[in-house]
Amino acid sequence: MTPMSDLVELLETLCPMFVIVDETGQIQSVGHTLQKLRPDQPMAERNFLDIFELIRPKSITTVSGLMVASCGRLQLRFRDEPRTTLKGLVAPLRNRSGAVINLSFGISIQNKAH
Repeated sequence: MTPMSDLVELLETLCPMFVIVDETGQIQSVGHTLQKLRPDQPMAERNFLDIFELIRPKSITTVSGLMVASCGRLQLRFRDEPRTTLKGLVAPLRNRSGAVINLSFGISIQNKAH
């Protein structure tokens, strides 16, 4: 296995609503649970910001801005119907260009602690 396929396998187990994007925002890999939300529309090889509209932080309008927000929380929704709202965290990939974006439907344990 390659390091990327090892990462994808790990993410499928730990956070099946993940997206891996390259530095241009092109989706390299998508978790199986996230892809089930759009079964007839493969997300791989599409631009992340063409699929998702960022709600918070509102100041982010580019993938490079998304990479800078790696310590922050995201709120986003699908651009097409149904416009499901999701929460997310961005983690830049070390020694690679791009990031892992972990998405979820709602309140996280981290949110409950505050």
